[in-house]
Amino acid sequence: MLPGNYHFVIRADIYNQEKEGADEANNQIAFGPLPLIVRALAANGPALSGTLTPANRSQYYAIQLAPGESLRLNLKGHAASGVNELHVSFETIPTRLRADYSGTNPGQDQQIVLTGAASGGTYYLLVYGDQINGASPYDLGAETGDFFVSGITPNKHVNNTGTRLWSSARTPVNVTVSGVGFDASTSVEFRGRDGVVRTPNQARFLSPETLTLVLDLGDGGLGGSVPAGTWPPGFYDATVRKGARSFTLPRAFEVTEYGGPNLQTHLVVPGAVSPGFPVKQTLWIEYENTGLMAMPAPLLKVTASEGGLLTADEAVAIGVRTNPGLRAALSSTVQVMAPGSGATPGILQAGDTGRIPIFYLGLARDTGAGQGAVRLSGAVAHSRWAAPRSRATLRLASISARPTPLPRASGST
Repeated sequence: MLPGNYHFVIRADIYNQEKEGADEANNQIAFGPLPLIVRALAANGPALSGTLTPANRSQYYAIQLAPGESLRLNLKGHAASGVNELHVSFETIPTRLRADYSGTNPGQDQQIVLTGAASGGTYYLLVYGDQINGASPYDLGAETGDFFVSGITPNKHVNNTGTRLWSSARTPVNVTVSGVGFDASTSVEFRGRDGVVRTPNQARFLSPETLTLVLDLGDGGLGGSVPAGTWPPGFYDATVRKGARSFTLPRAFEVTEYGGPNLQTHLVVPGAVSPGFPVKQTLWIEYENTGLMAMPAPLLKVTASEGGLLTADEAVAIGVRTNPGLRAALSSTVQVMAPGSGATPGILQAGDTGRIPIFYLGLARDTGAGQGAVRLSGAVAHSRWAAPRSRATLRLASISARPTPLPRASGST
């Protein structure tokens, strides 16, 4: 339902089965108009504040964009814990399942950048609080302009001598700049603590959302604004220019001398689950490459004991209640890829994080067990990094009406 004035019509005896003596038309009552209003979010002004609670997890906003205007949304949470989500749709109210754009990174802060429709129009926003046990305050801000920069991937490069995978001291690094509103005239430069401006050896405009750069940090012989091999270790600010406007990302890129990847995983489960089928309950895989180097995207596997039924497809988890044929799509084991930011398909860059829902639908049959187990394991394409294994215990009981802590089973390698 979009904002507007609505009327409610209540009618009794809709099939006219009851005889009224005088055939009076008194079996219908109308209420209205009842206004439905969505809070307006102004661009380029002070951020709006709100508070999410377990009883009020969803809050909605609307923002108007001019034709072709770009938009950057920043959601910043202020609670001690919890996870916030941000969803955006054009000319329709978004949901967690259906949205044109979604920010669902682990944690409370989310950012979305988008280029508006050529005709302009209204974008509706949903701020949703997940895993919150109390009041969760937040700020929501919006900026409009002709272009925005959302990030650089990878944001680290390791000049390891003799590194066998992804980077080496004499191998140029490929960097992806993400945002909206780019064109062929958009340029990028880097500035380190020495004050020297360094430009990419090669730059390519792929789309209004993507630029790719080649940086010869070692002695690759590609030429450039400074001699090869003169990118000393440290942080570099990145400035992206388009026409007279520019954006600077502080400490956007780091060069280090030594390091490797480090995959960290967490399996987050509810304090109690219902064994009844089909009751949709959500487990979460959280993962992060906390190392200094990229690695192949891992394939993660979750296995449930005691005949527990799992799926990674939320449409199946919802539809199996009314469509018994979908039960064939459930299994005690599911496998999912951990794609990270997705800026470099198949590669989990240093600093990449992600959060993947797995849906638990109860037991295939009642075994009488008071608890079960779910295990997280996996593999990657290169034998140097085996995905960690972790295990969590599920208490098979009715879901508690009171909030319960979310246990975590963790692993790292």
